[in-house]
Amino acid sequence: MKIDVEGYEPDVLATATGLLAARAIDNIVLEYSPGVYERADRWSELWVYPRMLLNLLNAGYKLMHLDDGFTRVWSDGRAVTNALPKFRQILMENLMYDLWDIETFDTGYLNPAKANPFCQAMIDLHMDNQGVPERLHPKSVHSMFSHNTNVWASRDAKAYGHLLGQPVGVFPLDVPITSSWFPPPGTQIGLGAIPCTDLADDMLRQMSDLQDGNITIEHGMNESTTVAESEIDVMMTVLIGRRCRCIKNLPCKRHEAAAESCARAGQTPYLD
Repeated sequence: MKIDVEGYEPDVLATATGLLAARAIDNIVLEYSPGVYERADRWSELWVYPRMLLNLLNAGYKLMHLDDGFTRVWSDGRAVTNALPKFRQILMENLMYDLWDIETFDTGYLNPAKANPFCQAMIDLHMDNQGVPERLHPKSVHSMFSHNTNVWASRDAKAYGHLLGQPVGVFPLDVPITSSWFPPPGTQIGLGAIPCTDLADDMLRQMSDLQDGNITIEHGMNESTTVAESEIDVMMTVLIGRRCRCIKNLPCKRHEAAAESCARAGQTPYLD
């Protein structure tokens, strides 16, 4: 079964409970689009997306994430000539973090019942006031994409047996969230699955353009900032917020140091 109905996938699967219970469908490829509800600020209803995947797990399916790098091979007409790669698995543990994210966005707080607030150093740098994907838990399914993605659900062991890879998440499930603000060495992507080098290179270009068109804003008391400085500060907040490390020639060392020290001290809202 293939399901791609622009965000209504949970509704479609809700009508197929009889087919699932009868084990009539071995493989389902579906679009997974929580971004549809996020952009409409429908946070209180967003749980239907991870719940849909949890229901598939409970029905005996293995869930594999089909990332953009794989699906583009099909969409742009290139032939798939190599063997299928291993796909990262979506586990119940990942989806618990997605439900955590939804609760915190719905209430307006990051887990108000349990979590610590952001440390003052991060608040001073405006790192406590970001949206999707910067605010996502790095062990969630959603940490692997921005708006939508694709999932393969299979209970045919012959199909998935040799294709199951490591669990999804920018952070591995077994790495303590207080070990670092940043993923383990070797991880090349930040939240939303953007390659960190691409994001940093794009910011270097934008920074150059902004500095060429500098405009000064007077704040009184002999203080002033420029439009370039303000915009560059926002970009650095986004870079580190996506859990990408600072690179040479970007003024992000303060943001990197604040996030790292606060994470290691357990002074961010994110929980294991």
